[in-house]
Amino acid sequence: MTQRNITLWTKANDEVLLANSNQEAARLLGVSADAARSRRLRLRYAEYHQDRDDAGQLRKLVNQHAWMERVLAAIREAAVAAPKLAVPVVKGSNDEEYMLLFSDWQYGEKVTATQTGGLAEYNSEIAEKRLGEMVAMVIEQQKRQPLKRLNVSGIGDFLEGHAIYASQAYHLDKDVVHQAVHGGQLFAQAMRELSQHFEVVNLVSVLGNHGRFDKVSPVMSNMDYMMMKYAEALLDNQTNVRVTIPETWYALVERFGVKYLLAHGDDMVLSRDGADKYQRRWRNLVGDFSYVLTGHHHEFSLFTGAGWTTIVNGSLVGPSEYSLKTMALGGNGMQTLLTIGPDGVRDIKPLKFSSRGGRPKTYAE
Repeated sequence: MTQRNITLWTKANDEVLLANSNQEAARLLGVSADAARSRRLRLRYAEYHQDRDDAGQLRKLVNQHAWMERVLAAIREAAVAAPKLAVPVVKGSNDEEYMLLFSDWQYGEKVTATQTGGLAEYNSEIAEKRLGEMVAMVIEQQKRQPLKRLNVSGIGDFLEGHAIYASQAYHLDKDVVHQAVHGGQLFAQAMRELSQHFEVVNLVSVLGNHGRFDKVSPVMSNMDYMMMKYAEALLDNQTNVRVTIPETWYALVERFGVKYLLAHGDDMVLSRDGADKYQRRWRNLVGDFSYVLTGHHHEFSLFTGAGWTTIVNGSLVGPSEYSLKTMALGGNGMQTLLTIGPDGVRDIKPLKFSSRGGRPKTYAE
């Protein structure tokens, strides 16, 4: 057999090479022994570097987990829980409750009127103001129609983060640590205010994508989690505020026998077909439920089908440079307040903020 050089090694040829000696592989493949030897060295070199890359990624993940554990330990040690406030007695219906969808606060993000041509503005000061507006609107609804219990469904992206896209550092007015600390303080204060108007405030919160340490970090390497754990520590004395933060990216919540799936929604296409596929995939994983509650898309949407409803929450941000430029979306910031009962969602009330923060600038010729 005439020996030849293989210029394009296939997977099948590599398997023959690795299963035999260089001489035997050369005979079987009809190549020179030097070609077989050179290819084996290349494969070993690639395997070595792949092992180094895998080990590097593992060390990175271990370091992230260890860092999170140290921060959480520091939070538990340093956080001083706020004094207990009196628990109110509310005369309201026992077969209805409120459910507040809270997501996409993105505390720490900076949107300027200059960047958006006057269409939008957002920063930590506006974020704090809108959180206060949201609390005030919930309290006003409670005064109109008192109910004993408020369920707060946290659906992620409470912080802007710092490493999700390349230019993100240019769109921040707080670093990620201050986002978590100040954001946690503000959110805990909001829950304390709400606790003065409900016998029970029950928070179940999943995480978003913006708080992740970087694009390839696992879901739980996430500053959203840090913020919520800090808020939980600050709320420790408030007996009528219950906080649950699952260490995963979704949660099933059951009220009056009706199940609600909470997930951030960054893996769902914003369309009826996308919502339908999303709920069917989740049913295959976790079983039956009636509602999917998501955020992420910064655009309130409602999709329904046979036996399912998906409610997509808005954002506190409203339009940003990204949403305006890439999607031409620029509606007012809003959150969503549901009234729920044994038959599921009975009412959907949008909580719209006073302004999107700007108007387009017109230049004279």
